[in-house]
Amino acid sequence: MYQAVYKCRLCGATHADSLISEDEAEKCLKMFERGKMRYKSDSRRNDVYKYKGHYYCKDGSLGIADFQGFKKVGGDNQCLKWFIYPPHADRR
Repeated sequence: MYQAVYKCRLCGATHADSLISEDEAEKCLKMFERGKMRYKSDSRRNDVYKYKGHYYCKDGSLGIADFQGFKKVGGDNQCLKWFIYPPHADRR
């Protein structure tokens, strides 16, 4: 399995998001290379975006997080900590 990793342009923090298969990760990267901005996962629950707006920084600032790549997880590799919105974040 592979987990999408994003990095905030403003604060530099990284966070993990969607968990998808190796086949899907490869398809996603090919779509991004062709200029697509979103990969719709087979499950429809783990879509991957080229960038995400409204990343909530620790100091309360709002930034944009760019897709960095996929981190292999499972076995000896543990899942990265999932991004959790801080209490002040508007989750609409």
